[in-house]
Amino acid sequence: MHLMINDSTMEEGHFRKRGYFCPAWLGVTVLMLCGMLAAPAQGTPPVVPGRDTGPTAATSSPNAASAPESKVPQAFPTVPGRTGPVKSEKLWKGAAPDWEARALLFRMRDSDDPQVRARALEMLPLNEAKASDLERLFFAAQDPQPSMQQAAWSSLDRCPEKDLFAYVIRTLAWGTEDRVRPLDAALPRLGPRLEKMMTATLEAEIEAPRHRRAAAYCLGRSGIEAAAPLLSKYAQSEQGDLAQTCAVALSMLRSPGTLRDWEAMLTHQDTVIRTIAVRALADLDTTPARRALFETASGKREAGRPAEQEAARMVGQWPEADSIPALIDIMRMNTPLNSLVAKLLREKTGQNLGTSPESWDRWLQQGGQKRGQAEVQQTPE
Repeated sequence: MHLMINDSTMEEGHFRKRGYFCPAWLGVTVLMLCGMLAAPAQGTPPVVPGRDTGPTAATSSPNAASAPESKVPQAFPTVPGRTGPVKSEKLWKGAAPDWEARALLFRMRDSDDPQVRARALEMLPLNEAKASDLERLFFAAQDPQPSMQQAAWSSLDRCPEKDLFAYVIRTLAWGTEDRVRPLDAALPRLGPRLEKMMTATLEAEIEAPRHRRAAAYCLGRSGIEAAAPLLSKYAQSEQGDLAQTCAVALSMLRSPGTLRDWEAMLTHQDTVIRTIAVRALADLDTTPARRALFETASGKREAGRPAEQEAARMVGQWPEADSIPALIDIMRMNTPLNSLVAKLLREKTGQNLGTSPESWDRWLQQGGQKRGQAEVQQTPE
């Protein structure tokens, strides 16, 4: 994806002499060009590896007690693939005409944006053989044998950062699921070495959209807390897939310092990001975050029905001493959620007292025992 060049090496003859116009590099370069001109052709949004994610659920009816649980967006494609490294197989797209690669490089080199010009100097030569070697190392890093893991990481630690970056960004953006999975498991240890390159990729608007999303995910999965302001910026200012991926990446950091960011995103124009914000507040599980969740479920934050329903579910996951009184208050303050809240209370208490908050209040004031709890307590030891 990134090839070390300067102005004196931009001549076609020089590139051909050094062998940089290999089919794999050309294919990735053309993909970058396509990403600049249009959204990625792949229809399904990408999946966040290692997290419980899935397609965004449809908006449920206001009082639907059995409403399907909302899902955060996917971040990388779930493409069925093999379970191990493959010999003699191209990892990415095929070749392209030389003029397309040259045109992209010239446009980047002559851009008015200094970041874009810098990107033209970072084009990395990563041939198929080197990519296959890295693929095998990432698979070996997950081997059950500690000796294999140690040997793999010893090699990865010696690998130049530019090669690691090229492999990581391409595989996250375009790799099949079987290739993404071992790489994803290695990111918490590997990612900090790539922080600067990933940050530059996310900030470069000329970069292919999927590469920017891959960079955002890498920053979040690697636990780079310094990237929180940048991820929050794009989650709030951008739209569509990039904004959603940045929001998911930000949620992976679980940083208490992001509380205000999540509160702001409760009113984001994208309803999916509002749901991500609700779940991120639940993950923080601090007193201010709980307060924001309760206010959202109560309707005070005007976050919209899907986010309010998700917030009620998150409140229902608190310890019983906190969640039951809070759910009764939500039932009283946000009546459109009464059926959902009654279902949550029934699941927690074993009582079926309907959708009236007064009935639940009386039950709570009378001791609020679960069905069968009194009989168990009276049983002689």
